[in-house]
Amino acid sequence: MTFDYDGALKAADDLNSGAGKIEGLISDLEEEMTSIFNNYKSDSATEIMEKLKSVKEKGPDFVKAVQDCAKYLKDEVAPSYLKVEQTAAEKVGA
Repeated sequence: MTFDYDGALKAADDLNSGAGKIEGLISDLEEEMTSIFNNYKSDSATEIMEKLKSVKEKGPDFVKAVQDCAKYLKDEVAPSYLKVEQTAAEKVGA
């Protein structure tokens, strides 16, 4: 990835894509673990489900942080790079 205007936009898109994947992975993991828990009820299974619940509760905060980072790249960083690139092009062309 080059870090220029296009690179900043691509990084933002990649982060947003990753945020969606994280939500899906947490949901899939919860589904699988619930199935395992229902079939193998034990102290260990209960402990794992409690830890999974803790991870799931933190998931939305993590996803929001990733989305906020993507928004910052798109709304703040990319326009700054565009301005620098345009100024550099004007100076070289002058």
